[in-house]
Amino acid sequence: MSTDPFDSALMPEIWFAVLCSGLNINRNTGHISLQNVFNQVRLMEPPDESGIPTHGHVQGVLAVGLTGGMGKFSAEIDLRDMDENVLWTRPEGLWEFEVGLGIKQAAVFGQQLSVWVPEAGRYHFLIRVTPGHLVHPIPFEVARQIGPTEVRGLDTKGQSE
Repeated sequence: MSTDPFDSALMPEIWFAVLCSGLNINRNTGHISLQNVFNQVRLMEPPDESGIPTHGHVQGVLAVGLTGGMGKFSAEIDLRDMDENVLWTRPEGLWEFEVGLGIKQAAVFGQQLSVWVPEAGRYHFLIRVTPGHLVHPIPFEVARQIGPTEVRGLDTKGQSE
């Protein structure tokens, strides 16, 4: 990556950042489809005699879209607990991308996940984009009971219960 400060004069902004079960991009239209967006993971509590520890399994896709800005950037992505202990770091390392006029208006990232957490609680994936100071958490909860999200303003006929 260049160290020229003018290469990254305009920071991109978060367009979307979610956990979901699938991410598809229509190559013809550029439309993005996020399937089954979630912010809760069920805590699994196997019987003591099984020898399997209590855990939450974060399984899906971490989907991130950045828009605007101009220049070359890299994003560091990790999973943290509420005490900011790092539990997982993207194995492939930094996500490098370039956005700007005449290049790409946006950058979309999808990371397949299969991450185990040891207990109930609140966690977050943290995205740090450099150069610059863009830091964005994607929070989620691991709990015994996961419940519905309140939805207003949408017709819910035909929706899954």
